[in-house]
Amino acid sequence: MSQSSNGAVELTPKQANIYLWGWQQEARFRDAVCGRRFGKTFLAKAEMRRAARLAAKWNVSVEDEIWYGAPSFKQAKRVFWKRLKQAIPPSWRAGKPNETECSITLKSGHVMRVVGLDNYDDLRGSGLFFLIIDEWADCKWAAWEEVLRPMLSTCKYVINGVQRVGGHVLRIGTPKGYNHCYETFMDGQKGREPDCKSFSYTSLQGGNIPESEIIVAKRKMDLKTFQQEYEASFESYQGVIYYCFDRKLSASNETVQKNDVLHIGMDFNVTK
Repeated sequence: MSQSSNGAVELTPKQANIYLWGWQQEARFRDAVCGRRFGKTFLAKAEMRRAARLAAKWNVSVEDEIWYGAPSFKQAKRVFWKRLKQAIPPSWRAGKPNETECSITLKSGHVMRVVGLDNYDDLRGSGLFFLIIDEWADCKWAAWEEVLRPMLSTCKYVINGVQRVGGHVLRIGTPKGYNHCYETFMDGQKGREPDCKSFSYTSLQGGNIPESEIIVAKRKMDLKTFQQEYEASFESYQGVIYYCFDRKLSASNETVQKNDVLHIGMDFNVTK
């Protein structure tokens, strides 16, 4: 992948596959679960750049903003603020970037922001045309359910004479157990939800890490940690009692019948 002098980016094939599904009605909610160093942040730059162009082209209200969000504002600023300024050339801006608020106002009047999702109640107010959530597995579910999801609901725009309602989101990150990241990923698999699409790629598929480095990491790391961090695999938390438990192999689909005897074990963890 590379970047030109005007901020445009060239994506690797797997990044491009995620990108090409953008703004499709059947992929309004996209989830990209990828290994470390896949190039998720680089993809985010291309997505934000496209959203800036489309907001003006489709006559989106200036009340509907374009956001990049991360688990905390400190992390969001460190990871993406400089990259956002690189992606949005000065010729697109209405003035200088606001370094305090980490925001850029475009000549179209639309505002792009870098925000933290830890104090999510402070984010209420505006609508959203497009949203990227980075490190989705580490973000608070309540931030999405209570604040961000409703902010996407009122956005209106026109494509080829047809009005559409509802902003779009791309949630990216590496798995962290079976939390909300797993649930939204599954929503995008096999048509479980009609407006969701999900992707899963390993670090190696991102094209940024040589295979030799992957081999070394696998040799040195705990297997479950390696699978989670490099292969984007959903794993049980490290250190659980039943380390080898596998949902696909160990969970039964059989329904309990009347008069069946159930054996239940409990560990109350009174002491270490």
